[in-house]
Amino acid sequence: PSYQYCIGSRIFSQELDKIKNDYSSVVIVTDSVINDLYLEGFLFEKIILDQGEEIKCFNSLTRLIHEFSQLQLKRNSLIIAVGGGVIGDLVGFAASIYLRGVDYWQVPTTLVAMVDSSIGGKTGINTDYGKNLVGAFYPPRKIIADLNFLVKLPEVEVKNGLAEMYKHALISNIDLVSELLVDPRTESCVYESAKIKIEIIEKDPLEKNERKYLNIGHTIAHAIEKDSNYSVQHGAAVAIGTAIESHLGFELGLISDQNQRIIIDGLTSLKLPTTYKIKDLKIFAESLKSDKKNQSEKITFSLVIEPGKKVVVTELDLAKVLDFLSTNYV
Repeated sequence: PSYQYCIGSRIFSQELDKIKNDYSSVVIVTDSVINDLYLEGFLFEKIILDQGEEIKCFNSLTRLIHEFSQLQLKRNSLIIAVGGGVIGDLVGFAASIYLRGVDYWQVPTTLVAMVDSSIGGKTGINTDYGKNLVGAFYPPRKIIADLNFLVKLPEVEVKNGLAEMYKHALISNIDLVSELLVDPRTESCVYESAKIKIEIIEKDPLEKNERKYLNIGHTIAHAIEKDSNYSVQHGAAVAIGTAIESHLGFELGLISDQNQRIIIDGLTSLKLPTTYKIKDLKIFAESLKSDKKNQSEKITFSLVIEPGKKVVVTELDLAKVLDFLSTNYV
């Protein structure tokens, strides 16, 4: 890829020191919590947003474009997104459309962002019709995974990252689970998990083939987020989605009983959630139908057939999926 992934402890300031003469101007975009915890002493222009999924919207995008214009950013400026996946997605999309593309860095401050959302150049915002329906593939010039940001990370955010790391283990390295059980925030765990995603993206940057494997659990997860009005955080939704989709695959004869048990046992051992009660099946169905991964009238799923070794992408009839959900999760 055309960007670097840098990992270590307290490396953000070091990387900033290297670019003093590379860009005409630099602006950091972050949220109020991260600014107060980590960025008070940074002498760069800053744009400070609220925290939460709600800011991934057109209003925030418009505000960023306005702020960039007010700061007179040029094409040789640098925009640095410091935050979790929400900040990374929003700022990356703004960078992709301002002046038809300005360089930006991802500086992920959460575990899930370090191993997943900052990698691969997917940017975007949410709309009333679904999550991430408006966006672009726009890779950052650099990703700085500074492990110092994880020291004060709340436990709920650790769990969010753990769900995505488990997803990576299910794709190609089930042995990673034993390390995750000890502490997913170590440099070894973060590096190994990020490496799995990077290797997939290098083969398939625009999600034509192998990159679709990274959608394990996500078809159901996005519907859960919408159904819960985003009260269920992304990582928890992915864990639950992984469990529900493995159950669906088993019911349809695509996944063996033994392999389904391995998937569920892994989630349980990592103390990740595995079930959810659907509030409104109609809203859930609409979310499934509008999922951007769908290529036809059917619903696209990435199913783990053999943990750590085999994932398949399959299309299933919506009626069958809804019948399964109404029987088991309503």
